[in-house]
Amino acid sequence: MTDVKSFQCPGCSQYINSLMTSCKYCSLPLDLQTLSSAVENQESVNNAYSKAINIRILAGAMIATFFLSLIPFIGIIFAIAHYLTFFGVPILLAYWVIRYSRIETTDIEFKEAKKFCWTALLIWLGYLAFAVVREILF
Repeated sequence: MTDVKSFQCPGCSQYINSLMTSCKYCSLPLDLQTLSSAVENQESVNNAYSKAINIRILAGAMIATFFLSLIPFIGIIFAIAHYLTFFGVPILLAYWVIRYSRIETTDIEFKEAKKFCWTALLIWLGYLAFAVVREILF
């Protein structure tokens, strides 16, 4: 049994599956090379979206672990997690930009993935500014 994948038609951007020989919306003929290229591109978009969501969640966890690190005694565990997330967010953002930013697609999820990355960056920069001010004042 073949593995059926969905992807956007290169002609009309409607979602179709890899078993089709032509697009049912625009009748664009789909040869093997076009199919494999479109499926590979769609898998890259899906991976970019998944990674961007994870980076955004990690940025939120960075803030949460900061506040949890203030709890006496068990705070040390969260402090370690906080530093890991603090350094992990920019590293993962840089990886995402290098790996996925050049994808060409009209997929709405890819635009959302970019928004997730921007949000994570803004959270990280906001926390960095907070940390600098905290160090100066205290």
